[in-house]
This record gives sequence, C-alpha cells and structure tokens, in this order.
Amino acid sequence: DIGSAFTGLNNNIKNVNQRIKEVSEGVAQDSLSWSKEDDAFVAKHGENEQKVNSKIKFLQNGDISESSTEAVNGSQLYSLNKMFATYFGGGAGYNDKGEWSAPSFKVVQFASDGTLGEEKSYDTVADAFGGVNSAFTNIHNELKNEISKVEDESLVKQDKDSKVIAIGGETDGTSISITNSGGTARTLSGVKDGALSEASTEAVNGSQLYSLGDKVATYLGGGAKYENGE
Repeated sequence: DIGSAFTGLNNNIKNVNQRIKEVSEGVAQDSLSWSKEDDAFVAKHGENEQKVNSKIKFLQNGDISESSTEAVNGSQLYSLNKMFATYFGGGAGYNDKGEWSAPSFKVVQFASDGTLGEEKSYDTVADAFGGVNSAFTNIHNELKNEISKVEDESLVKQDKDSKVIAIGGETDGTSISITNSGGTARTLSGVKDGALSEASTEAVNGSQLYSLGDKVATYLGGGAKYENGE
C-alpha cells in the first residue's frame, strides 16, 4: 500500500544519508583539509581523536625566492644542506638520514713569543677564526717586539728632530771599521765637504784633498803638479 511505500522510501533516504555521512567523515579523516581550530590546512590522519601527523608525498619543487609562498620538499632541503656542508669544509657532512657531521678545523698555534706550537681543532667556523686571530695576534706582537729590539740594538740611528745620524752613539768603543767580511777595505762615498778648521772633527772628501794638493803644487812652482792624487 501507499503507507508502506513511503515508509520504505523514508528508510532508503536515511540509509543514503548515513552512507553520505560515513563517506564524508572518511574523506575528512584521510584528506588534506582546512582546520578552523588550527587556522591552517592539516595533514593529520586517523579516526576521531586518534589522528596523527602524516607525510605529504610527491610534492613538486616549490619556487625559492624572496616572495615565494610555495611549499618546498625534502629534496630541495637536502640539496641545500649538502651545499652548506661543502662550503663549510673541514669534514662537515650531511647524509640521507638528515644527520649532520660536525666539521673540525685545524689551526696551527703560535705562542706569545712567536714560536710554532701544535695544531688545535675547532668545531665551529667562529671558533676557528678566533684561533686564527689569536695566532696572528701573537705573531704580530712578536714581530713588534723584534722590531723594537732591532731598533734599540741598532748602531745607526737618526734623531727625529735634528735628523742627525749617529753611529754607535749608545755603545762603547773608539774606532769604526767598514771592512767587508774578507777584511778588505771599502770606499765610503757621498761624503759632504767637511769643515776645515783647527778644531774640526769632520771627515773630508777626495775633492777637498785634491784642491789642497793642487794649490800646494801651484805655490811650489818650478813645474810642480798634482794630478790623479799624485
């Protein structure tokens, strides 16, 4: 009869609605859907309150730029980390498990007196540069000390104010030798005319002596000459 027909139709509609509900809930549980609570797309998978985080696979490479909002994948991050490991050097590495191998940078140490020390290992770039800086500081200080020592012990010094050059002014002794390592005499050139007076201690040069010899020959007369030092 008609009543039974409508009852059967009503039951069918309820069954269809229930099935639609089950399918909808299944899709919601297994799909990447929007979460109002998290205000984001959520990739959790599971039933009811048993949902857990899940992976998203087969994601195409996302654009990498200053303004990009695209998701990047593991391959892109792996490539970036491998590149960083190469740039770091010092044995740094990044494997397929996403694990880093720390670098080890070796820097030769120099003592405060500039002497060569042992190699020291550093695990970070900053620490390694700190070690280099310390080594250069010690070298610089030792060079500075050696230069000061040479200046203090130098026999030839020039006064900054008078510009007078003094030889052995801070040491004992009454004579100066300029012979070479074989004991052979050297020529001292560029000597300015020395003062000629009773009290003069200035060195005279060959030009002054030649002029004197020439004048003496003239005064002697009788064909006396002074040429080439003779």
